[in-house]
Amino acid sequence: MNKSVLRCFIVLAFLGFSALAFASKPDSVDSLTGVNRVAALNCLEKASVAYEKRQWKTALFQAQLGGVYDATLADFAYIEALCYKELNYPSAEQLERVEFACADGMNWRLYDRNNALLLCATIYANTHRYKEALNIASRLPFVTADIDYIKATSFYGLKKWADARRVISESLDKWSFDARFPKLFLMAEKSKTVGNVNLNLAMKILSRLYIWEEEDPSFFVFSAPFETDEAEIKRRLKIYREMYRPFTKSYNPKDLFVRSYALVLSLKYGIIDEKTAVNEFFNMKSICKDPNTGKSLKVKALYADHLYELTKIIGLYESRTIISEKLAKYSDCIFYDSESDGVLNSIVFFKDGRPKIASFDSNQDGYSDYIIDCNFGIPVQVLSKKNGVKVKYDDYPTVKSVNFENKLYVMRPLDLEWAPIELKTIFFDISEKKDYSNFFTLMLKPNISSLTTGELLYSASYIESKNPLYTAGADRVYLNKGIPISAETVLDGKIQALANFKNGFIALKNIDRDMDGFFETQEVYSKKGELETISIDLNKNKLYEYTEKYEHDGTVKKTWDSNEDSHWEIRYTEYPNGTAQTEWLHPKTLKPVTVNYASQIPQSVTYMNNTSEIIKEDDLPFFWLAQIPSNSELFAKEIMKVFNQTNIPVVSYNVRINGINIFATRSGGFIFADILEN
Repeated sequence: MNKSVLRCFIVLAFLGFSALAFASKPDSVDSLTGVNRVAALNCLEKASVAYEKRQWKTALFQAQLGGVYDATLADFAYIEALCYKELNYPSAEQLERVEFACADGMNWRLYDRNNALLLCATIYANTHRYKEALNIASRLPFVTADIDYIKATSFYGLKKWADARRVISESLDKWSFDARFPKLFLMAEKSKTVGNVNLNLAMKILSRLYIWEEEDPSFFVFSAPFETDEAEIKRRLKIYREMYRPFTKSYNPKDLFVRSYALVLSLKYGIIDEKTAVNEFFNMKSICKDPNTGKSLKVKALYADHLYELTKIIGLYESRTIISEKLAKYSDCIFYDSESDGVLNSIVFFKDGRPKIASFDSNQDGYSDYIIDCNFGIPVQVLSKKNGVKVKYDDYPTVKSVNFENKLYVMRPLDLEWAPIELKTIFFDISEKKDYSNFFTLMLKPNISSLTTGELLYSASYIESKNPLYTAGADRVYLNKGIPISAETVLDGKIQALANFKNGFIALKNIDRDMDGFFETQEVYSKKGELETISIDLNKNKLYEYTEKYEHDGTVKKTWDSNEDSHWEIRYTEYPNGTAQTEWLHPKTLKPVTVNYASQIPQSVTYMNNTSEIIKEDDLPFFWLAQIPSNSELFAKEIMKVFNQTNIPVVSYNVRINGINIFATRSGGFIFADILEN
């Protein structure tokens, strides 16, 4: 089940249960808290039992449900992290849960915080956060093989060779049967020149290989670079090749690494011939994830380092030509593993001898730093899911567009370059045929500088973003070296608004609210981009009936000029002190009528120097002036129907109901009605 769907289901279940519990005792918050606590402890018991029974999905569900009942109980997040690990979730997700569990202020009931810290340190070491891993490992109040292994791994990661060897040497005595320590040494040191310091340690490990070989046959392979007796090397490689390799059913990258490395060594020591080596090497398979979909794939794959070693050993012209021809049309995968631990840093998918898709996970946390799409080997798109950036190219490294923070930046031609990827030729002179000498792959450049918002703004021709008011709308701002010069809102392919800028500030905006092709609304702004005037032409004769003016002191004036003679019939004024006033001319006497507001509520009406209270219609934003007709609520609702035909905030209508003429005005969010007969 999808994690987001699962969490949604858990929350809904919790809300339903809590609603029932609260309904039973609506006057007691404490009782609801008690119910939640009991439910949380019940989930904790079920989760722990399921975990002990290795029922990972059941344990995960109960832990997530329990976390809804009591988010402060750290055991739930810890169980989630443990289940994520068993279910092969990315390390980043495991880490998020265990860090949450170890946070200050969390409560522990069944499990121990130190064990959670140990898991946290393990993940730190596996994701290259070596200093943080060492910091936790050094503070734990107990000694275990896991802690020493974290230290050794982290010291190797920090290039502290002497410290790493010291920990491994001590661990060979403390944890004699733990195969992790000798294997770590053999894999980390296999490419180094054996010196006086690590020679003794290597001999110590070689003398004890019999302890670990049956448990882990890879020792037959990884011990080869340290063994001085060539006959012994051949014996071990033959044992692995004949007794273990044919029965290896797993296809994970770690197993491929061992098989591939064993093949290269077998060729080097003459156990197999070149034809056999080349044939087997290019037909090995492994499981990996599709960078775009995340689905597992079984593919033919090889390790780049092993391919390089193979080409150095191959001597026959015929064999080298076969390799060249295979690379020229290579349509499988190449793995990169900088630590030689079987955990991949990057995968490059090839098609017709050129990179097609590449995925880079530098810190090995299970999430790609960058996913590269190529057209015959040349990058056309770079996606960074961690940073939320998608870069498309015209001609790499010239940037065409960038998606970042829900905005699309479209660049001026040839204005911005960004090259996080290096196209690197990795094998030269494999064949005398020039066609096969230019095989290249994609490599992530070190110390990549991220694209900044400032760079994007300066080089963008325009920026496009979704309009929050319309599902199918988009806002587009045109720029000149980072300074806006115009803008438009497009809705369903039609322009709904146009804006012009001056000196970087918006100056004028025209809006077509009903999308009929006529811009009936105009907004005028000050030199500093502050809104000054809104004008609306309802009948679209290029004369404005409705106007809003925003003054510098905070006063807002809204006027209605129905006959378009430049003299308002209604004016609504809001003052900075919170008071307001509506004025209009009586349709018969043409004398001013004034309604006064306090705290946005109409209080009184003034007409011909006489001030009187106004009468509110119950439960409606409607007021009567002077007198109320019988069945006033029915009158009020009929009048409101007329006003509902427009959203203009200040407007007036003459309405006739049951033979009675009524002049009605909308202003300040209310409707005022005056019976004209009297």
